[in-house]
Amino acid sequence: MKKWMKSTAILLSVWLAYSGGTAGVGAASSQAADEEAVLPGDVAKMYRIPHELTFELKGTKGLLDGKPINVDQPILRDGRVYVPVRTLKQSGAADVVEWNAAKREVRVVINKKLMPSFGELRYRIGSNKIYSGDGTAFQQETIPVPFISGGRAYVPIRPLNTYQGIAVALDKGVVTWNWSEKIIEVQQREWSTAEPQTTFTMLYQKDMNMPQFLSSLGPGGWGGSSSGSKIIEKDIKLDGRIYNRISLTAELHPGVNPLLLTAVSAGEEYLAVYRKVNPSEPIPVALTSDAEGYTKLTAPTQGYVKLKAGESLTIAGEVLQSGPLFDEVTLRASKYEPAVHGYEEDFSVKSPIKNNNYSGVLKFEKPGSYWVDLISPKYMRSIDLGPYGNRWAVIIVEVE
Repeated sequence: MKKWMKSTAILLSVWLAYSGGTAGVGAASSQAADEEAVLPGDVAKMYRIPHELTFELKGTKGLLDGKPINVDQPILRDGRVYVPVRTLKQSGAADVVEWNAAKREVRVVINKKLMPSFGELRYRIGSNKIYSGDGTAFQQETIPVPFISGGRAYVPIRPLNTYQGIAVALDKGVVTWNWSEKIIEVQQREWSTAEPQTTFTMLYQKDMNMPQFLSSLGPGGWGGSSSGSKIIEKDIKLDGRIYNRISLTAELHPGVNPLLLTAVSAGEEYLAVYRKVNPSEPIPVALTSDAEGYTKLTAPTQGYVKLKAGESLTIAGEVLQSGPLFDEVTLRASKYEPAVHGYEEDFSVKSPIKNNNYSGVLKFEKPGSYWVDLISPKYMRSIDLGPYGNRWAVIIVEVE
C-alpha cells in the first residue's frame, strides 16, 4: 500500500502530463466492482496466418493457399509484370478495390491485418506516380505506368511489395505472392482486482516481435512502458505453431484501466482492468510536474471520487503566479466510452481566476466513468499550437 501511495502521485502526474485514462467498462464495470475475476490463463494469443497465391503468366489458373482458383491473366510488358487489380480482391489481400472513372484511378485498400506500410494507395492510369489515400503523390517514387487492357485496370506488382505488405516474385513464368495476416486473439478482455497492479500472460508466435501494452492517456491517446515484461516459457507447441509465453505487469489507477495490446507489425487489441478501491483507502490528488510552482489545489481532497448522477464536484485552488495570461482555468470531463475503448470529452467549464484563486463546479448528469482534467491558463506558446495550457491535475470520478 505504501509503495502504491507513492506511485499514485507519480502515476497520476505522468498520466496527466499526457492525458491519463480511467473510467467504466460499461456493464462489466458494475459486475467487476462486486466480484473479482480470476485469470484462467493467457489473456491473448498472437500469431500469423500465412497466405500464398501462385499463377502463371500465360494462364488464368492459380493456387490460393493450395486451392485452385481462376484469375485474370497477368501481363508482362517491357520486362515488368502487371496484374489486374481485381486479383487483389480475389486473393483476400485487399479489402477494397474501387474504380473512379472520372479520375481514371484505382483505389486499393489492403486488408489491415497485413499491417502494410500504407493501408490505402491510388493508381492512376497513365501516371508513373503512386498516390496516398488523400490523393497526394509520392514525389520521390516513380513506377511503371498502369494501363487498361480488355476493360481491366492493370498495375505493376512492385508497389505491392514495397508499400502494401505483399511479397512478390517471378520465377520461370510463375508469379508468387506471399503475405500474412497478423492476429491478436483475445481470450479474456476484462477482469478486476483490488491490487494497485495486475500481472497477466499471453502467448506470441516465437518468430514475431515481442508484444507490449500501452495504457490509456485519457482523450489524448496511449502511452507507457512494458519494461517489466519478461518471457517465462519458451518453445510451446500449439496449433501447428511455436510460441513463447510472456508476462506483463501494468500499474493501475482506481476504476477502469484500458490497456492496448500491440506489437511491431502485429495489429492491436484492447483490454480493460477494473481496480476496486476500499472506501476508506485514501487516494491523494496528484499534481503534474507542469503544475509545480504554479498552483495549489484545495478541493477536492481525494483523487478518486464517487458521485451519484446529478451531483457536482467542486475543483478549487490557488494560482502562485500572476499576470495577464493567468486569466482562467478549464475543468474538462472526459467520459469513458466502451465502444471506442477510450475517453471522449463530454463537457467542460471555464473558471476565472480572481485574486489568484479559482473555483469551478462540474455537474455530472450521466452515469459513467470520467477522467477530469484541470487545465491551466494558456501561458505557454508554441509555433505549431500557438498559446496553450498544460494539464495541472487529474481527478478520477465514477458516477452511479
